[in-house]
Amino acid sequence: MTAHDYFRDVRRAARDLAALDERLETMHEPRIASPLASGSGGGDPMARYDAAVDAEPGLLRHKYELEGALDDARLVIAGIGAELGYRVELALTLHYLRSCTWEDVGFELHASLSTCYRWRRSAFDLYESRGHAALRDAGAGKS
Repeated sequence: MTAHDYFRDVRRAARDLAALDERLETMHEPRIASPLASGSGGGDPMARYDAAVDAEPGLLRHKYELEGALDDARLVIAGIGAELGYRVELALTLHYLRSCTWEDVGFELHASLSTCYRWRRSAFDLYESRGHAALRDAGAGKS
């Protein structure tokens, strides 16, 4: 897997986890059916609750898988930071784990967009040359 593919998947997992957390948080909240709803949102509230209870174990399993993948990514990013510096580590964390845009990362770190892109390229090059496992181990040793 290339660095680009790995970090794209990490960013997607971070977004999926945020959406899943929101869904899990709201799935047991009672919903009041509006008389204007005309069928949508109506129906048997107990059936909706039962469906939520039935779906929850699978959703929780998926949440734990996403959290595991993101924990692994945190270690990889820490390993990159050990080699390339804290600002690169923070830039990667903001963009890939917290879903900030590169423009927002630049703003937060007082860096130009071209600098952020250079940091990303350096991190990708390091990932390609050192490998996932070595960076993860370096990140684990850093913590």
